[in-house]
Amino acid sequence: MDPNAVPGGVRRQKICFADAVWKEPVEKKLLYATLPFSVCNLLCRQEKCVSGMFVLREVFAEKYKYKKKGLRMMKRKNFTLIELLVAVAIIGILAGLLIPVLSSVRGKAQSINCVSNLKQNGMALAIYQMNHNNWTALNYYKTSGSTKTWSEFTFGKYNDPGYTGVLGASTRCPSVKHPDGVHQNHQQYIYGALGFLPAKDRPGSKFASFGNAFSTGGGSDTASLFVLVSNLKTTSEFPMLADSVKKHDKYGFVQHYTFKHDNTQGALNLVHSNFANVLFADGHCSVIGKDKAYESGFAIYHQKGENHASPQ
Repeated sequence: MDPNAVPGGVRRQKICFADAVWKEPVEKKLLYATLPFSVCNLLCRQEKCVSGMFVLREVFAEKYKYKKKGLRMMKRKNFTLIELLVAVAIIGILAGLLIPVLSSVRGKAQSINCVSNLKQNGMALAIYQMNHNNWTALNYYKTSGSTKTWSEFTFGKYNDPGYTGVLGASTRCPSVKHPDGVHQNHQQYIYGALGFLPAKDRPGSKFASFGNAFSTGGGSDTASLFVLVSNLKTTSEFPMLADSVKKHDKYGFVQHYTFKHDNTQGALNLVHSNFANVLFADGHCSVIGKDKAYESGFAIYHQKGENHASPQ
């Protein structure tokens, strides 16, 4: 075979344009391979190797899988079964790594939203205090039919003409589902507040020394509580509202408006990474875990689907 010949059997003729192109880098070969035949004819006319350029052009187009109308690459092969399985395995591993992270981010966002809701209600309670000589009404019960929740005192009863607030989701933690079919402004399935008079033999016994800071308002001392905030010795420790939960016969676990000194009402809901968000009397929000639940006034706590007695 003649070493001076280009592919396609075209022999070298003096300074052959086609031969020169063959020695160029691949990028230039591809460029020339897309030239129309008329341009090839003009470029090669003086060297009298027009047919050689035609052959060369076809060789380029075949070798690099390009068509005459542009630099269009041939179709890729389909994935093999092994490649497909590897891709699926990688996607599965990434999903396994990302799902816990996304769940954690979602939980953190719900906790932030919960704190925001508590602070909004804290401002409403502060307005109530200013209008009632520093007294805040948390819960009241005297006889059947005379029950009143903290939100009813603060906003008025949602289904009465004198109702002044638009509660909805602002009185609830977003981590706990509101009962299906229940009015969004219902004032039973909301954040919980203490509903008993502090005493030495009850949860939150340290508050018993603040005697003149509490009243039952003529109601039951195990179901009613009014707080004179100005007489609290440590407003930063007394809980006003907190994450709550109670098992309802019809709806399952839902938020509940009151905490009692025993296990008959709401439980402190440790729904935020094993902690509960709490609004305190000085207006700040913080978290409480099971270890400080009893001393803060919560007889029981709820964690991972179950109620437990708070450790004393």
